[in-house]
Amino acid sequence: MILDNLFAPFALKISSLKTLSIRQKIINFFFVGSPHINNLILCRQAEVPVTRQESRNMKDRIIGSLGNVRTLQLAGWAFECFTAYRLNHQLSKLEKILLLDFNVCLKNMEGLTNLIGHADGVKKLHISLPPTVAFRNSAVHIINIQGFTGKLYEMSHIKFMMAHFPRLRHLEVTLIREMDEAQSGAYADLISDFPMLSASVEIVMGSEEHFICKNIEA
Repeated sequence: MILDNLFAPFALKISSLKTLSIRQKIINFFFVGSPHINNLILCRQAEVPVTRQESRNMKDRIIGSLGNVRTLQLAGWAFECFTAYRLNHQLSKLEKILLLDFNVCLKNMEGLTNLIGHADGVKKLHISLPPTVAFRNSAVHIINIQGFTGKLYEMSHIKFMMAHFPRLRHLEVTLIREMDEAQSGAYADLISDFPMLSASVEIVMGSEEHFICKNIEA
């Protein structure tokens, strides 16, 4: 589906769609009803100024129609809209959240917690940059973290997740720089010593060339 960069908002009437990718410089549409979309990608170009009309359209006419989305991928301004928006409904069908090319800073902690709290069926969380925020969710069982550097605050947030996610079963950490097998193993050993709430967790640590897989039990 190709959306033209028209300035006047236009309606999208969708019954069911596998993937809808919105990567426009101007987000100028709204949904009719609450469409069934398996994978929705919202990525706004950061270099284009955001108008007040766009912000209001996103919050009032787009976010409020996403109750039947299964996977939500957010980047840039679209992500900030979600974290700044007080959801008044449940994202009951949402199973996976992917945060794309965006540093989740501390100022967005409350908003991100709000998003997760209204999507209590989420089972998989993907963070494309090192996590700088920690939050609770009882349903998440897969976490994928890319861009790991080994810094103390990154380890602290992984420790938090291990201690607060009771259904966590798979933690995959991809390193931002090459580490040999010994280094990857050292990080995996350190993480495996963290106290955890889950009964068992599989830890995959490293890169395609050098990775360590460990299974640990509480």
